Amino acid sequence: MPARGDLALEGRVLAPEARTAGECRRATIRIAAGAIAEVAPPRGGDLVFGDDCLIAPGFIDLHAHCREDPSGAHNYKEDFQSAGAAALAGGIVALADMPNNPDPPSTPERWAAKRRLADRAPIDIVLFAPAREAPFQEGIPYKLYLSERHAGSETELADLFRAFAGAWLAVHAEDPAVLAERRGAATHEERRPREAEIAATAKLLAALRARPCLHLHFCHVSAAECVPLLRAAKAEGLPVSAETCLHHLLFDVETFPPTLRAYRNVNPPLRTAADREALLEGLRASVIDALATDHAPHTPAEKERGAPGFPGLDAYGAFAAGLIERLTPARFLEATSGFAAGFMRRFTGETFGAVAPGAVGSLTVLALRPGGVRKAPFPTKCGWSPYAGRVFPGEVEAVIVRGVPAFRR
Repeated sequence: MPARGDLALEGRVLAPEARTAGECRRATIRIAAGAIAEVAPPRGGDLVFGDDCLIAPGFIDLHAHCREDPSGAHNYKEDFQSAGAAALAGGIVALADMPNNPDPPSTPERWAAKRRLADRAPIDIVLFAPAREAPFQEGIPYKLYLSERHAGSETELADLFRAFAGAWLAVHAEDPAVLAERRGAATHEERRPREAEIAATAKLLAALRARPCLHLHFCHVSAAECVPLLRAAKAEGLPVSAETCLHHLLFDVETFPPTLRAYRNVNPPLRTAADREALLEGLRASVIDALATDHAPHTPAEKERGAPGFPGLDAYGAFAAGLIERLTPARFLEATSGFAAGFMRRFTGETFGAVAPGAVGSLTVLALRPGGVRKAPFPTKCGWSPYAGRVFPGEVEAVIVRGVPAFRR
């Protein structure tokens, strides 16, 4: 658990009521014992930021793979401390860690052992558990890897939802039957086609209509056709939410860096420019609720062998800075912290995602000047990034975690 401190900082605060970032006004934020105690007219502080910076609630990533578990088998490519350092470089103050570890947190004892490791991180972390036949513990979120299940009919999924009634269930939505049909295709993108994601999304939503008894969260939405399916589900009032990722918004099969062509595999795959535009519009319209990383560190040697996934924690803030002029301040804040704050409240009991008295004093300061992800050294252990060397419209200037300065550019 991160330490708690006292701090005062002054700067322009990104406020949801502002029509544009340019309208944001200066204030002094006073943090006491790790929580925001006061937001007052500007009067200086321990840290003072110029008008080229914006202070926002600390970013929250709902989807990361920090790799560490009690076995230590994957610590060579990431652990909670290195993932936390990468997160801070990207302006992230809290994240949700996925459960697909060599030693998965699939029992109360295994989950508690992993929890003890996560508590060493410099940021706040919520741990997912794998969704199997039924929950083994209350008060934690679960992750369903539909692509890895043999049974995936609407009826079987509705029965599974009944077993997990009341839970927060995140899902990797790729249909196993479609994947089985394409197993021998020539490329990764052909082996995991958009049809797999579309079919899975439709099937999961149909099951949720039959059993609307839990919160269903769609991870890493990548196909344009899924956006209207989610829009319709939300219009019906179904308990559903969705995220999309940096890489699915920034890259497609044509624009991924040519020098990293051998590293392009990710699940679900990169799509097309039209998909990227549809995802951005979905994010703008709140059909897609949150911006996530799906941080999946693999070493260069593993990527050469086809391992799917990209590191992304340290790129979050720079990429997000590019959305400030493409989203309203209110929508930007909701996508980067506000929606995820509800998740954090549910599983920690604390208020994240707000610059207001009583909220956790974890803040991100963005500098609105060209910047990006440094080529080296990388805070993540995997030692590479698809975002390295790319120039973004802004970068992370500083991060405060519970009143303690944790990162400074």
